[in-house]
Amino acid sequence: MYYTIALLAIGGFLTLLLAVWILARTRWFIGLVAGTLGLSILLLSAILVLATVRLFQYEPIESSALLGTLTLSMRESDEFEVSLTRNRNMDRYEVTGDSWRVRGTLLSIPAFLVFGERQDYFVVNRLEGRFRLLEQELNTERSEVAAPWYNRVADHALSLVFASESLHTPLLPLADEAIFTLEYRARALRLQAVNAPAQEAMERDR
Repeated sequence: MYYTIALLAIGGFLTLLLAVWILARTRWFIGLVAGTLGLSILLLSAILVLATVRLFQYEPIESSALLGTLTLSMRESDEFEVSLTRNRNMDRYEVTGDSWRVRGTLLSIPAFLVFGERQDYFVVNRLEGRFRLLEQELNTERSEVAAPWYNRVADHALSLVFASESLHTPLLPLADEAIFTLEYRARALRLQAVNAPAQEAMERDR
């Protein structure tokens, strides 16, 4: 048995050497290697461009920060529009369900790359609606828009280079005309009620 294994191993090694020798003397093989290398570099450059553009969408944050204001408006039963206002910019999201939460990504860039202390950056990825009943959740067709594929590729690339952490707020009941502030404290996302509908929603969740 061991003799057979040894013969097979030697045969495999010799045929591998022969194949490499033949391919190395063939121009098409060199062209194939060069083409593969060129495509790999092109793909890497595209990923670097996406990561650079995506990084501009992250905002620097301190250990405690107000990230924006969220306003909920009911459009139909179990369908809400949520407006996120940040620095005079407003983004609108469609949310379906009886509860919701905010998802985002925290990125930590080392001190030597920012010529100072370590800096944290944050971006809101999406707002999610959920039904608390599993059967209702599974049977719901959602119109919520997921993060674009190029943002997901860029976020994954950034997470390979920098420390990255996915953050989300606790699930809260959806409430018409509720207003919340989105805050970052102790490396966590928090929602704070601004008006009575928001306060009632937080009390219903207790």
